[in-house]
Amino acid sequence: YKRQASQYLYLANSMIADDLLDVCYKKLAAISLEKGDTLQALNYYSYIIKYLPNSKIYDAVIVERIKLNNMQHNYADAFQDYRLLWERSPDSEQRKNVQPIIDSFVPSLLQKAYAFKAEGNYLLAVNELLKFTKYPLAEHKQIINEICDLYLILANLRIENSDYKSARSYFDRTLQTCPQKADIVETRISTACSEIIKEADLLQKELKFDQAVARYNLCYTLQEDHTEATAKIASAEENKAKYLKAMEFENAGDKHEDNKEYTAALQAYRQSASFYDSEQIRNKIFRMQNLIEAEKDPKAFALKIITNHDKGKI
Repeated sequence: YKRQASQYLYLANSMIADDLLDVCYKKLAAISLEKGDTLQALNYYSYIIKYLPNSKIYDAVIVERIKLNNMQHNYADAFQDYRLLWERSPDSEQRKNVQPIIDSFVPSLLQKAYAFKAEGNYLLAVNELLKFTKYPLAEHKQIINEICDLYLILANLRIENSDYKSARSYFDRTLQTCPQKADIVETRISTACSEIIKEADLLQKELKFDQAVARYNLCYTLQEDHTEATAKIASAEENKAKYLKAMEFENAGDKHEDNKEYTAALQAYRQSASFYDSEQIRNKIFRMQNLIEAEKDPKAFALKIITNHDKGKI
């Protein structure tokens, strides 16, 4: 066969060589296998696959190399050949016949992805698993489910880092890949938005209205139509307007008080309280009432103070 191969190689630039070299190298591979030289057989198969893509026995040679690599536990190489076979002939008998072999070692290949997940390298795990999703593997359903679980983990991590845009992206990928997980996604988004609203409510209590509105708006990143966030934003904007109006009247009251115009100051403080009531404004109203009363009738006011102090004890 080696002499025959040399004769064919002599005709390397002819169409005859292309038609005969593949058969020659396949026979040489068979001889190598009879001698127990698996590596040399793989080399002969590789020559056909690399240099003779139009060979009539091309797919059959790919199958033979898959079988050899499987026997040698070279599962990654075997799967690469399977991908090549799938791209060329997804519905061929060769592909269908070799499928059980592929399914037998795919769980071993998946361990790399599971190791990434265990180490917290979730993106690497996803990328590794995505390599298998195109093919009709026995593990296909498990692979898809695992990818969706990883998307949910990544979404939760993005929420923890307040990266809601990325979180939404991972939720969308989850829904596209596993529509059956819609309830899980909806619940997680609802929980995240509730947390956002609580944080924004605290900002409102601290009179940080603009920051509160910005916080409420984050809910829309996770859920386009969030009715509670819409209501909260409207409330915050209304409260801001009332607070600014209250401050306007309070500042006016302060000026009247500085000018000892206590009646005008009291009126301004009361108007301020009608927009935004606070302990500070209540104290100012109380003080103005006392000053007006003291100014009107100092003796009666002094007697009132004495009488109210510790039940009239002196």
